[in-house]
Amino acid sequence: MGNFYTNLSEVSESKGRAITVGNFDGIHHGHLAIIDGLCEEAEKRGLEPLIVTFVPHPREVINPGNAPKLIFLPEEEREALQNAYTGDVLWLPFTEEIRGLTAKEFISEMLIKKLSMKALVSGENNTLGKDRCGDQQRLIELSKQLNYDFIVIPKVVVNGHKLSSSEIRKAIAAGDMDAANKALSQPYSLSGEVIRGMGLGRKLGYPTANLQYPERKALPKEGVYAAHIIVAGHKYGGMMFIGKNHLHPEDALSVEANILNFDQDIYGEHITFQPIAFVRENRRMTSKDELVQQIGKDKIIIEEILQQKETEHVC
Repeated sequence: MGNFYTNLSEVSESKGRAITVGNFDGIHHGHLAIIDGLCEEAEKRGLEPLIVTFVPHPREVINPGNAPKLIFLPEEEREALQNAYTGDVLWLPFTEEIRGLTAKEFISEMLIKKLSMKALVSGENNTLGKDRCGDQQRLIELSKQLNYDFIVIPKVVVNGHKLSSSEIRKAIAAGDMDAANKALSQPYSLSGEVIRGMGLGRKLGYPTANLQYPERKALPKEGVYAAHIIVAGHKYGGMMFIGKNHLHPEDALSVEANILNFDQDIYGEHITFQPIAFVRENRRMTSKDELVQQIGKDKIIIEEILQQKETEHVC
């Protein structure tokens, strides 16, 4: 990736830019189509490509109680952009001042005057400006008034459905990790520090790494998953659990994993869980013995899933 700016004042001068503006949560294949279109249009016109995205997510400012959980946290989004794109990025702080700008004001004052925009590349349902007033028709009108090229990139359709971050969030919430991961540019993951839990897993013969997961992260539904666990750059198979422990229901929801063929002390280390397949619901067991038996059954299923995924990868 080129330059990564976190403030408008940092952006270097340019003779002309092709710009796309939007929220790129998840960096899915629909986003990749827009990014590819941006680069193609910039090259065609001899312009510099620039992605402008907002931090925090606008709905965290406009309606914080109803803001969506994030598929990719900011650092994950940056990594995905670096893997998919070689141009410049501006993380524009979404302030009350920006919130109050109309589409015309935002385009003329921010994009044209301050960022030297000559072409605007947009997804077909993207809107700009106060109260989302800058829909596609309005952006076409403004392109004639303000003298910029306006290019619309069609939505990517998968299995008859238009790809969107909201649809991917629904897949994650339903535990459909296969659908989510096929739509995303890189696997959905949960990263954080390993913290001390109750120690129940170790007592049952299946010690787990408990993850201090980020509050803003979109989480899969409660249950057991086959997962890849990344520790110090090495990938292991794992049995991941997300949910409340029915033996101790007063405890908060936990995200933890038994790492297969692994026996190291990793408390305090930063690790990553990548759930790849839902195995079963989180349900109450009548005893610890029943729980141990069920975990043994889960392990067999999860090892088969991991082996299948490994075979698919090799092929």
